[in-house]
Amino acid sequence: MKLLICGAGNVAGEVLKRLTDQWHVTLVDKTDARLSHFSKQFVSVIQVISGDASSPVVLEEAGIAHQDYVLALTGDDRINLAIASHAVEKQIKNVVSLVHDPERLSEFTELGVWTVPLTSFIARMIYRHLQNPRMNVVPVGQGQAELLEIDISPRFMATGKSLGDFQKSDRQIVGLLREGLLLFPDPLTRLMVKDRLLILGKPGLYKDVSSELEYTQPNFPLMYGQEMAIGIPLLEDLDGRRLLNEGIYLAHNTKAHRVFVLCEEGACRFKEDVSRWSESLDIELSESREKATEQIRDVCSRENVGIVVLPPIRGSFFRSLKKPTLVSLAHSLPCPLLISRGGNPYEKILVPFDGTGKAERALEVAIDLSQQLSTNLAVVVVEEPDFLHGETAENGQRLSEIWSRVRELARVHKIAIEERTMAGNPVREISQAASEFGLIVISSTSEEKDLLSPHLGESLTREAPCSVLIVTD
Repeated sequence: MKLLICGAGNVAGEVLKRLTDQWHVTLVDKTDARLSHFSKQFVSVIQVISGDASSPVVLEEAGIAHQDYVLALTGDDRINLAIASHAVEKQIKNVVSLVHDPERLSEFTELGVWTVPLTSFIARMIYRHLQNPRMNVVPVGQGQAELLEIDISPRFMATGKSLGDFQKSDRQIVGLLREGLLLFPDPLTRLMVKDRLLILGKPGLYKDVSSELEYTQPNFPLMYGQEMAIGIPLLEDLDGRRLLNEGIYLAHNTKAHRVFVLCEEGACRFKEDVSRWSESLDIELSESREKATEQIRDVCSRENVGIVVLPPIRGSFFRSLKKPTLVSLAHSLPCPLLISRGGNPYEKILVPFDGTGKAERALEVAIDLSQQLSTNLAVVVVEEPDFLHGETAENGQRLSEIWSRVRELARVHKIAIEERTMAGNPVREISQAASEFGLIVISSTSEEKDLLSPHLGESLTREAPCSVLIVTD
């Protein structure tokens, strides 16, 4: 195949990297040094011509009439337009041109050549990223269509729903990237967190798809399930009424569809409160000789529970040496666990953040709750001593990266986040800060612990003066 490239710049270089020796390339440019460099670097380049690519004489010398393809890749739209015009006159069917000034795009499209509107394309990509780093928009079909790539977040309303629910006449779901594999899904395929959805549609589809799939409605705990389970164990120092009221406060404000109140025998001392709340919520009260935790596991196996509410329960001493009681319980459940200390309403929510994927998941849950409950949100990053992580400069760089990610999430979700940086022991620092807050949202990556060593999540959950929501997946 014969190819004429006019302009030996970066774009031409990237094109040449992809061509094999089956291509016979003639390269035109004013700069002899570039021509020499490219001719030595790429085997596909068989001829170089030094001169003005807009000159008909130079183009004739380059054999434009005998080329299969002509690429106008200079940095000057006037030169590119002259090259494209001359190629069209010579009846070259495959002509490609860079267009730097969006105002001149119509001059190229009138010629019928394939255009790459470089400036507007880059600006559009940057703008979309600024609006939402999880979405990428690529113009296709000469700008007559767009391909949307969308990372599926836990907070998307679409998570868990069938693709058929989002098919419309102005778009087509053309693919799905899942765990590194490209799938061609059918309408019954359900979206999962971390999927990357590929949608082909008309220009301007971004806003419609964003509003349908993304953040228009907060959905915790609905992303896990539509129901709440509140466990009331028989403990002398437990104020079951306060625990119930915190659970009901959450259920009302997060639109949980039904609440299961599961009491150990003798612990239901607030039936009148349940009867009163039942006027506005679907509440099912039961009392059993089984432990509250066993009742919780049973209802979670049968119902679509999205959040479990329990007081701080202490396990046996010897078992706690091997596994953290509360965190292990959280990992055994299909949804987040709220360790309630009876506080409501929440005026402020605190999220410890270390930049990991699990911490990000907890932060997004906290953002969702903050929006539904109309509360303030703060993120705390605790710097540990330098001897644990190397030099101070490295710690400073990591801290900057962590806060950069927090700010990016705040921008995506359009929410104000208070930033706090502390130094020292994470449990002590976060617990002290928590005195100003009604709720802490933490992530837990593992229920394992070294023998006799404290588990960070367990210690924080027990030491915090306020309620703690544990997110495990």
